[in-house]
Amino acid sequence: MKIQLNTACAGLAALIVGLCAVAAPASAEKLVAVPLHCTGDIPTAIGRGFTEHLRGLAQARAELVDEAGTEQALATAAASVMCTTEACAMGIAGAAGARFVLSGAVDNTDEIYKVSLRLYDASTKATKTAEGVCELCAAEEVDRTIGAAFAQLQPALAVAPPAPPAAPVPVAIEVVSSPPGADITLGGKPVGRAPIVLRVAPGSHVIGASKAGMKPAERTVQARKETVKLTIRLTADATSAPPVTPPPVTPPPVTVPPPVAATDEDDEEGGYVYTGSGMIIGGVLLTAGGIYATLLDGEVTCTDGLGRRECPTVYNTKGVGMTALGLGAGLIGAGVTLIIVDVLDDGDVAPSAAITPDGAVLGLGGRF
Repeated sequence: MKIQLNTACAGLAALIVGLCAVAAPASAEKLVAVPLHCTGDIPTAIGRGFTEHLRGLAQARAELVDEAGTEQALATAAASVMCTTEACAMGIAGAAGARFVLSGAVDNTDEIYKVSLRLYDASTKATKTAEGVCELCAAEEVDRTIGAAFAQLQPALAVAPPAPPAAPVPVAIEVVSSPPGADITLGGKPVGRAPIVLRVAPGSHVIGASKAGMKPAERTVQARKETVKLTIRLTADATSAPPVTPPPVTPPPVTVPPPVAATDEDDEEGGYVYTGSGMIIGGVLLTAGGIYATLLDGEVTCTDGLGRRECPTVYNTKGVGMTALGLGAGLIGAGVTLIIVDVLDDGDVAPSAAITPDGAVLGLGGRF
């Protein structure tokens, strides 16, 4: 009886697959049907028929993605554990580029068939399950149980995928550097030279600026809806700045005074000689007169007409003579000085005269 059931199941499964394997709508989502995991007293050929039946049902509702090496995959599934975790389904969907992953298991224990199916939606990260039980069933009845369980999953296949998130509206960031002309980076990548306008997605962004001879700087800005104006100020980097050479010191120009124009008196040779000579002559005359007056002092001033000096009046000329003698000596000294000055032209000569009881002393002192 069991052999007849298995043979009948295989024939009916093949017939059902042929009837249900119709082309899916062109707009259907892609689906990967993982071979059913059959446990219990289910021959391999019967288990393969259950899987083909489920694939036929899925192909009518979705674009079935063919697996490479289906026969080997079915054989491996017969001895493996059913794909029951989200990570497993996500990996299969990503590898096949499909939205849905359909997996399940059929267990036969004491002629009681338990069917459990799982449908994973990679777009919504949701998993939907369905179960069915068939007691003392033939293969075609197990296929109907699989179909009833799959019917519970069909509404999930009709759910439209979520709309992709709208592209964020870019926000403008106006970047200015001080001093201008700094190289600007956005998230560490060069984007241009300041001043510059950056178009970025809303959120936090790190903007850097660098310039030769300056310390680089970074600023973190929050871009939302309105335009952000950012000024990055750079400071001089003493370690990289070239040494400053002071400008050469220019000595002040030397001003040479113009030569002093010679006067008529300087041009006239012997200008002081004549004056000095006249003063010497005058001094000699005064000196002579002074000597005469000095010697005349005490002499009588009259006679009796007979050549006798009997007049009581005498000459009192010593003072006048001494005065004349002193003045004469002074004129002589001054005249000599003028002559010497005229001759030497740049000497520092000073005459001197002194009156003594016995006469006068003339002197000439200075630096020649």
